[in-house]
Amino acid sequence: MAEKVAATPADKRQLVLTREAAKVIGCSMSNLRWLARTGRLSSWRLGPRSLAFDLDECKAYKKEQAAQRAQAAREGRRGRGKPPQGFTPDKHYG
Repeated sequence: MAEKVAATPADKRQLVLTREAAKVIGCSMSNLRWLARTGRLSSWRLGPRSLAFDLDECKAYKKEQAAQRAQAAREGRRGRGKPPQGFTPDKHYG
């Protein structure tokens, strides 16, 4: 007789492939692979060229990024990076 085993949170994960995860987050597939490579998102290798991502983690990442952008907008700054520097002819052709 088979023994019943309680489901763990890992068993309830819904994994999506790179293309679908990129659509959920709203970024390119190469950017998503970079996020996985740098450890910002966890991923599972399904084959030599296939990655899978946890759908809930992708949604949480998108929500976190939106919150950071909103906070930056409230503070009157850009979300990341330095402000644009514009072209100054005197500086370049002095």
